Amino acid sequence: MKEWNEFYDQVHKCQAKLAKEELGITEKTENIDEKQVLELMRLYFHCYHQTLGKAGVARFDRLVEELFSGLERSFEKIGERLFKYQMKFIDPRILLDIREAERKIDAVVLEEIDEVLNSEDSRLLARMYIISFYNNIVHQALLQKLSPFLDILSLSEQTLGLDIEWVCALIAVVLDEALVKEKLRELGFEPKRTDSFHKLMQELVSCIKKENIRPQMDVFLTEGFRNVRHEIVHDPTRWKPSEDEVNTIIHHTMELAKGLEISKTIE
Repeated sequence: MKEWNEFYDQVHKCQAKLAKEELGITEKTENIDEKQVLELMRLYFHCYHQTLGKAGVARFDRLVEELFSGLERSFEKIGERLFKYQMKFIDPRILLDIREAERKIDAVVLEEIDEVLNSEDSRLLARMYIISFYNNIVHQALLQKLSPFLDILSLSEQTLGLDIEWVCALIAVVLDEALVKEKLRELGFEPKRTDSFHKLMQELVSCIKKENIRPQMDVFLTEGFRNVRHEIVHDPTRWKPSEDEVNTIIHHTMELAKGLEISKTIE
């Protein structure tokens, strides 16, 4: 990201210059109050937009090319991972058709955006910028909501090398037991802390059959996934699930939830 590093260096130099001239703040200044922090942020974005506006056409094109080149690599990796995951739920042939349709839609949308950008309609561009700004705020709020999850994910990766695949698998296998116990309570059986999972599953199948309902296959498979749960929970660094195994575990948990028809509103 050479171009962007140079760009942000210019922004920071501009901010430092204005901070000294307008606020009397330098790198050595201590005890900056809240009002000064807000003014520094204002100066930062003033310098950002000023530097962006002064960039020549060739430089701006390089910035955009560098930005999208990094995004393209990330999107390719994410797209490949998503495709493998979706194949657990959708026939690959249908999935390929869906992705091709999405690609065509994206192309049409980008064509329309390019047309607007090339139109030099300042009023429309300003409105697009405002909407984009508020969309960014929404995305930031969503990321903030995920902060606890992201912190734990970062900790697990840095300390034990356990990535998002393990975290997702962990949530899924723990959710299995919660789903089973919730369904048992719904059917009038209160699980005890001393009950083995084998006993809980026997009771669950028995209760479902008493309701004259055919238990779904994933209800029977749940007890087998208990062995996988043991490895994921108790010995994760020695038995880390692969991408395909994680997809299978998540698929099973979602099918189990559908089979048990548990649906609770989260407050």
